[in-house]
Amino acid sequence: MSPLTPHGEIWQWALGRRIDDPNFDESLRRGLQLLLDDVPDLHQGFSLVPDAVSETVVKVVLYNDQTQHTWPGLRPPSPSDPGRFHAYQGKLPGDANWNMTARDVGAVFRGPNQVSGFVEIPMPPGMTFAYNIGPPGKIIYELRVEFWALTARDLPNALIRSIEIRAGRDYRPVGDAIMTRSSNQTDWTWKPSPAI
Repeated sequence: MSPLTPHGEIWQWALGRRIDDPNFDESLRRGLQLLLDDVPDLHQGFSLVPDAVSETVVKVVLYNDQTQHTWPGLRPPSPSDPGRFHAYQGKLPGDANWNMTARDVGAVFRGPNQVSGFVEIPMPPGMTFAYNIGPPGKIIYELRVEFWALTARDLPNALIRSIEIRAGRDYRPVGDAIMTRSSNQTDWTWKPSPAI
């Protein structure tokens, strides 16, 4: 559990939550209420994205350690660079972990679920793939998984850089109740979703 949430992981708890919820940390709530495009917490390894119309959190992005990793071919990051995310330390969706590679999750260059990274000139953002996770027949979360890969050659062994999480069509938050791994998610599967 993240110290910033009263229940569960930030990605489980924050989706669909109103931006003025008093349970948000004060600095996060202030950023959300300003309707910034992205409200980061570099030290905790995540960012929240609010929607101006619904005034709710519509996306949570979890980050791998940007103080240790960088894009292929670039110099390693400087530990003194204050603008980099630390790795999110909580539980990741779908039993993922930061040591998983593109090969581990079945990402294939130019696969039907690839949503970015097609250009021949290697530049961020990296190669990103869309997945749906949930029990058979249900989509609880929609994920966009970005890898530390800029070329097809880099992809198979590239680690996950970030995981963007949105509520899927079957996501049903009820008050503070959340769906967690302990609520019968043992049969959850990663399903490549078609690129949008």
